[in-house]
Amino acid sequence: MDSHPLLDAVRDFFREILREELQRALAEHNGKPALLANTKEAAELLQVPESWVASAARRGELKSIRCGHHVRFSVDDLNDFIQQKR
Repeated sequence: MDSHPLLDAVRDFFREILREELQRALAEHNGKPALLANTKEAAELLQVPESWVASAARRGELKSIRCGHHVRFSVDDLNDFIQQKR
């Protein structure tokens, strides 16, 4: 499927806004930015269902960190993933 330049520009614009919003939403104690996102936050950034994020992490397609039974995603790794898929 061919993409349209205008659609690509709009998609990139909204991804950048979401990326900035995620960074703000992840701000934690003493104004220090959080380095990790949970599955819901990662899904919002990537604009995909949470189930896809969890499956991609299990398959090793999306880098993740296990903290007990919790799965976390580095914000930098998520941004790298986006850039690699461009």
